[in-house]
Amino acid sequence: MAIVRATTKEYRRASSVSKFLTQHDVDFRQWDIDPVEKIVRGKTALSDSEKSEVLSTYSREIEALKRQNHYVTADVVVLSPQTPNLENLLAMFRKEHYHSEDEVRFIIDGSGVFTIRGKDERLFDVEVSPGDMIVVPARTWHWFDLKPDRTIKAVRLFQTTAGWTPIYRDAKPN
Repeated sequence: MAIVRATTKEYRRASSVSKFLTQHDVDFRQWDIDPVEKIVRGKTALSDSEKSEVLSTYSREIEALKRQNHYVTADVVVLSPQTPNLENLLAMFRKEHYHSEDEVRFIIDGSGVFTIRGKDERLFDVEVSPGDMIVVPARTWHWFDLKPDRTIKAVRLFQTTAGWTPIYRDAKPN
């Protein structure tokens, strides 16, 4: 279950988390992970067939999101201490950035923290864990990091087949 930490408040109940995030145009839902728990739990990597099984299990939910928000493709990403170049990837994620399209993540295992710059420019953390589905809207400043176990498995959806490119806050104009 997601946890939101904003200034001096912490939200843990699904209804409170959803209400807070909605105020910042962040979509949050919870999906049942029981159907894939045996596939993903405790593994540092997933085979292509296991990833396909996860996508097939959630095909109805994924197709609904695709229709609703014009996403065109979905995949499964796995990050763990065994991921090649994990530190370099995390270094890119940890820098404040936005994307020209939504960042959609449905967490199926592990956990992480999105730090999001709200509409009022204040920062808040969203700690995501299995069952949490979050949509960080396009052009929303944020960054991401893994929790100390450095493991996450997530379904991602994209609005273009190329996926998204980060635009960093500290980038120098051309």
